Amino acid sequence: MQIKTINNQVELDGKMKQFVHSKLSNIFLKNNDHIECNKILFINPPDGDEKMFNYNSAKSGRYTNFAPYGLGIISKHLKSLGYETKILNLNHLLLKKVNELDEQKFDYREIISEAISKEIKDFDPDLVGLTCMFSMTHKSLKNVSELIKNIKNVPVAVGGVHISNTIWNENTRKQLIQDLNKIDLFFLFEAELSFSEFINSINSDFNSIDSYKQLVIRDDNESVFFSSRERPEGENLNIIPEHDTMQSSELSNYGKVGNFNFLINKQDRITTILSNRGCRAQCTFCSVRNFNGKKIRTRSIQSIIDELLFLRDHQNIKHVMWLDDDLLYNTNRTIELFNEMIKQDVGITWDASNGVIASSVTEEIMSAAEESGCLGVVIGMESGNPKILREIRKPGTVEIFLRAAEVLKKHPKINSRAFLMIGFPKENYGQILDTINVSKKMDMDWNYITPLQPLPNTPIFDDMVEDNFAGTEAFGDIKYFVGGGYSGISSNKKSNNPLQNNFLEIFKDKDMEEVPGPKEIKVIWAFMNYYLNFERLSKVNIKEKIEQNYKWMNYVSNIVAKNDPIAIYYKMIMHRKFKGFYDNEDYNKFKSITQNSKVWKTNINHLGLTEINT
Repeated sequence: MQIKTINNQVELDGKMKQFVHSKLSNIFLKNNDHIECNKILFINPPDGDEKMFNYNSAKSGRYTNFAPYGLGIISKHLKSLGYETKILNLNHLLLKKVNELDEQKFDYREIISEAISKEIKDFDPDLVGLTCMFSMTHKSLKNVSELIKNIKNVPVAVGGVHISNTIWNENTRKQLIQDLNKIDLFFLFEAELSFSEFINSINSDFNSIDSYKQLVIRDDNESVFFSSRERPEGENLNIIPEHDTMQSSELSNYGKVGNFNFLINKQDRITTILSNRGCRAQCTFCSVRNFNGKKIRTRSIQSIIDELLFLRDHQNIKHVMWLDDDLLYNTNRTIELFNEMIKQDVGITWDASNGVIASSVTEEIMSAAEESGCLGVVIGMESGNPKILREIRKPGTVEIFLRAAEVLKKHPKINSRAFLMIGFPKENYGQILDTINVSKKMDMDWNYITPLQPLPNTPIFDDMVEDNFAGTEAFGDIKYFVGGGYSGISSNKKSNNPLQNNFLEIFKDKDMEEVPGPKEIKVIWAFMNYYLNFERLSKVNIKEKIEQNYKWMNYVSNIVAKNDPIAIYYKMIMHRKFKGFYDNEDYNKFKSITQNSKVWKTNINHLGLTEINT
């Protein structure tokens, strides 16, 4: 397959216009002689394919269930232009069916197939639009596109972060387009404007081919890539997505929305909201800047308040997770937003699960954040080594991280966490130890620790491909950390629990200049998870933190790490601190596991966990 790139800053000649016209005619004229695209069905594929999906994890509520926010915005744009649209959220449908059907009656593929077939039959769309956020969803996306084509030979388009990252990168572009051979059109980046303009063009006999942007028209022989971009600005950012058709009010009933659901009443509804697009940082492992561009574009304060009030009054939402990658950008605007939430009595709590930039964590901002309903924030730290921070272009220093942690300690009602990353190219034991030591000083409520998993179209991904460190896996086998159940489940195969290692030996007799390999990284992850997260719980003595950690350990021991004796042990510790006594059921479970497993018994002893007597 050849891919012809067109930069339409230069007007297309007649021959090229005819060439593109012919390709589009082949796509849209398969079933009739009249081109018409007035009904668009949007589908959000399941996050993971059938092999990845685990019924019990879904039943426990471990899987994430985010609103298809981008589809909701595009749908709203199209409806404002007079088009008919529908949204089918297959990820939500699967999680809902798990709660309605016994495992024996639950058939992943049948549920997906019947839902797609019904919507295509009832709605009879002229085009189906798909989205794909994470690379782990690639196989699921491919399966859905094949099911659609088997049901009806309708044009299929796709967009999203995974599509944008992979096509924009020359090393992966051709592979993706060839693999997704049932998809006709690929839209890159924020596509609400370019997609709407394309639909207008289809209905006007392709009269504006020379203005197509961020679009690939697929063909088995020669595809066409329109590489120019168009970013929404101004009033186009103030669109409130279609929360009704996105089923925002149901999502948290069947899955996890954000990282702080354990602090919220189980019956309270949670969804997502976006206040700005982009990020000031230039981190080499992140693709946000590539997807959204260099400039941060903000919505009007009132449009955000209007969306929050709509969610409260019409969707019965009690809590939101900000989707922003740089929520606290611009101090004055941030404080104005939080103050307006207070002034207009929004009454919705919120969290920043996506992370905030540490330099923005000031006393002024966090005071306003707490008063406006903030329950939790995550600081994007990644590393505690100055050299690594410079190499990955992280907009923070050790001093900034420590200062942010001190600010957050003054607001104990806010559950404060950090993102940590290990396994950067050529990162040695000593540099990882720096991260551990800085994190220990920060003493956050929890740390999300993950090995580096670089996204395509990022500087660090390109460097690792050149050095043969990355890029060899098939798309569907790349598992990006998303904070949900899929991050720990890639198949039905059981693997050794990484916690079952001798933590005390991890840095003993190590050459601090040595670079650990993949196996060593897994062991270091387990060490850090215990040392920075669990061990500190014994020392928690602030009232608000005791309650938060009690709720968190209850969630961890019952859902995230069920039957893990370390999680159960620290759940007992927090139960004792919060309620004044140990839980007998947990005690009996802990004793049973440790007495019947020599490995766990040895590790519990190595960790120095004291005997609990009820």
